[in-house]
Amino acid sequence: MIIKSLEFWHDYRLQWDPEDYDNMTDAFMRLSDIWSPPLLLNNAAKEISIMNDASSLSSLSILVFNIGLVAWLAPANFLAQCTINIKYYPFDSQSCHVVVSSWLFLDYHIPITSPSDTINFDIYEQNGEWDITGSSVQNISRILSGHHMPAVKFTLNLSRKYSYYLMNMLLPVIILAVMAPFVFLLPAASGEKIGYALTILLSLSVVMTLVSDNIPPTSTNTCILSVYLLMIFMICSLETLLTVWICRIHDIKVTNQQLGHKMNKFTSLLVVIMRYRRQNKSDKLDLLVSKNTIATVHDLEIVKDSKVGSEVKKAWKEETDTETKIEYTPDELIYLFDRFNFYMFIILTVVVTAIIMVVLQIGGQAKQ
Repeated sequence: MIIKSLEFWHDYRLQWDPEDYDNMTDAFMRLSDIWSPPLLLNNAAKEISIMNDASSLSSLSILVFNIGLVAWLAPANFLAQCTINIKYYPFDSQSCHVVVSSWLFLDYHIPITSPSDTINFDIYEQNGEWDITGSSVQNISRILSGHHMPAVKFTLNLSRKYSYYLMNMLLPVIILAVMAPFVFLLPAASGEKIGYALTILLSLSVVMTLVSDNIPPTSTNTCILSVYLLMIFMICSLETLLTVWICRIHDIKVTNQQLGHKMNKFTSLLVVIMRYRRQNKSDKLDLLVSKNTIATVHDLEIVKDSKVGSEVKKAWKEETDTETKIEYTPDELIYLFDRFNFYMFIILTVVVTAIIMVVLQIGGQAKQ
């Protein structure tokens, strides 16, 4: 944080009568030639040093008035500690404090106060990462062993500019997460299902590594974005495992094996959920009727002794007997399970992403 601090103090030793000096009411002097109050940054992040004790500042000029008032526009490069809340990162807002006090001097030695209750931004330059939404200045007193030490607390309310993070971090993750369920639309016979799923999973791992490197490391608050990344990674991992299982079912079909009892019941459940209709024996009955040129079902009931009539009755009997014992093929299981997984994961991904984005946006705005 680079700031310019306008400081005023009164030194009676620098008073003079303007009439004795050709009506001169002010003069410029070097900082190293006069006394200046030792000020330091209390919550420095790197090292504690006196603000006006640097050798690079000794040649700076200060303005001295004849009444003993000294004005110094002090440039300072502050590296201050700031406790951040990354819960709504990158839509977060932060409040950072800078506490300036005098080293060891008490309130009756050097009273330090600020005449203003806000920070002056006349020479402020825009920052590419943060927007300043507000500021405040407080005159505080810090107590050390019962002694009051005056200080000035500067507070900056910051709001992060999230457009960069949205384009370079969030959108790649969201796109990969939405693309992952489309693995269930690939035919199992193509041999590309596992390759597609692993490619999405590895790409997501790389993007997650880049995103995690940009999230500030802190355990004070849990970042919602980190939770979202973990959820998306778990969803994509589950999609990969289910894809492997579907390919295993495809191998059962290749080896001409039949589905077991439990797998057949599972397929029946998918039939109900997906409202699947297969070509049953009633379709065969219609084909049989058309081939034998029988006009109506009533005619079939009349011709009981004919060959056609007996076949019709046999077909209806088989349909009734096997109504509750339908045997499904591996192809039907793969088709139903693929469609079920696609709809389930695409809805799950969209819902989770929408909820997380809304929570981040609303939470970030509420903190401002």
